[in-house]
Amino acid sequence: MKRIIALILAMLMLLTMFAGCSKKPADTSTSDTSSESKKEETKKEEKKEEPKKEEKKEEPKKEEKKEEAAKPDTSGDDIPELTLFKADNNVPEYPLNMERPNMIKIHDTLLELFNVNWQLETVIGEKFEETLNTRLAAGVDLPDMIFHRFADSRLLEVYNNGLILGLNDLIDEYGPDVKANMTVEMPYLTIANGTADGEILRVPQVVANIQHQVTTLNIRWDWLQKLGLDVPTTTEDFKNALVAFNEAKVNDVGGIVFLTSYGNMNFSLGTAFGAFNVRGGSSSWWYDENKQVYNSMLTDNMRDYVAYVANLYEEGLIFPAFTNYTADQWNEVLYANKAGAGCGAWWDGVINVGTLKTKGIEGEVIPIRNLEYNGESINILRNLGGYGGFMITKDCDCPDKAMQVINYGYTLDGTKLDYNGEFYPGGEYYVAVDESKLDPRLTNRLAPGKMVYTDKGNKLMAENPKAWNMMGWNTAVLGQWLIGAAGDIALEFSDAFRDCGKAADIDWNLDNLNFFIENGVTQIGFAMPTDEQATAIDEYADLFTYMDENIQLFMMGSRNMSEWDDFVAECKSLGIDDVTAIYQDRFDSYVAVMDEMGAVVFTQ
Repeated sequence: MKRIIALILAMLMLLTMFAGCSKKPADTSTSDTSSESKKEETKKEEKKEEPKKEEKKEEPKKEEKKEEAAKPDTSGDDIPELTLFKADNNVPEYPLNMERPNMIKIHDTLLELFNVNWQLETVIGEKFEETLNTRLAAGVDLPDMIFHRFADSRLLEVYNNGLILGLNDLIDEYGPDVKANMTVEMPYLTIANGTADGEILRVPQVVANIQHQVTTLNIRWDWLQKLGLDVPTTTEDFKNALVAFNEAKVNDVGGIVFLTSYGNMNFSLGTAFGAFNVRGGSSSWWYDENKQVYNSMLTDNMRDYVAYVANLYEEGLIFPAFTNYTADQWNEVLYANKAGAGCGAWWDGVINVGTLKTKGIEGEVIPIRNLEYNGESINILRNLGGYGGFMITKDCDCPDKAMQVINYGYTLDGTKLDYNGEFYPGGEYYVAVDESKLDPRLTNRLAPGKMVYTDKGNKLMAENPKAWNMMGWNTAVLGQWLIGAAGDIALEFSDAFRDCGKAADIDWNLDNLNFFIENGVTQIGFAMPTDEQATAIDEYADLFTYMDENIQLFMMGSRNMSEWDDFVAECKSLGIDDVTAIYQDRFDSYVAVMDEMGAVVFTQ
């Protein structure tokens, strides 16, 4: 009898040792460190064997899916649990949890596709980062995955401390869609989410289109028409239009100005003069034909641009508080109908028209292409680094499963499930766009996977504007890959902003946005700084502050343009050459990673 009991116990011990990846125990703490070490070794051995097991389950046949009537069983101990830790930024009445219809659908889908029991762990938004940092500081019992966008230096710190995994090997084996999108479609994502040598640390969501990459000027189209003026194409035309608006008092009172902020104006208007990528002292960098980096705020081109702005300021043609303003100051100009032109996102044209209407002001505002000075200009397209980021922690028992889930979010089905709550081409609330019913100008102009509300979806949203919270739509729990086309914007504007005139016109948007796509020059990029580089750059904070303060003094006439050379010499004495050398190293690393991927960096 004893021998039988001993044999049974021995068999149980063997089953325990060779069991597959299973749910995490509720309490992983133990005082037996040697025993814990053995468990970790066993887990590593299990992971090596697991991918072979998964190959048979990876792609279930569609016919088999249709025949399954019952909900998948999640009670088995052999089904791994995968927990995502995420901020809950939703309305209090509809917290982000597994009870939402869309969360249930996501759970069941991931269980069916990858045999994983996917779960959410959330913390209210304003407390999330503090809670996350506390858990990372403890460094034990971390969630399997984290969705958050750390600052670059913090991301590297967390990785260097061994708390999150480098993802390249996992992407190579389990993330084909992630690999294609981050290294071929938008290779800058690798730079923006990884180390200087190209190790990806997080997989971001990418929901963007050409609108997100441009900063453009806008101008009052109705006033141009009233005075018989063409849309400005040069810096001289632009100034002359502002002068003409005031001389004619097209708003009945005069005082019309260029309503803009310092940063947006520099980035867009500065390009006309050859001052490229100018945003502020610490972020205004460009490169020459020899791939040498320089600070674009200290060039002769910048001097010409600053002199132009100073002239606008002297003649009262620019918002006086453009360098530092309050919302009240901005709205005072806007609601007094004194904004003859502006600078910002492409959608400002339709948004500003709606804003004016709330004050009983009729007008049309249109976004325009970048201006020219001496016949030259370029259109700079901002690099997109994505939003948020999925990281896999050191405590994840099944990193292969985690990457499969992340990769699924980059597929069309995964994206649409997370974003729309439906699989493409749709279901009860969203359905694929029927191009046969569209304006012919939009045929074949939309991005793949475009979906719109069904009648049921429209009714639900009309009855409850917070229905997307209730259902769990667009809550960013899976990776998303939504790259919109110019046609998507034209469709949205023509449908949603029909009373905004030319800014919502299909032809206007298609022609201009496609111009940016075809003629845009990609913004300069840099690899993530090392700890040493970040510390060194911080030491030049006073220099960058000095640069911005003096550029603004020149623009407002408080410092004479004759002192420009003195200003440049002062920046050299404060160390601009030394900090440029640091940015050169980061730029070289960026170029090296892009070259390795076969991506084009230089398009000038």
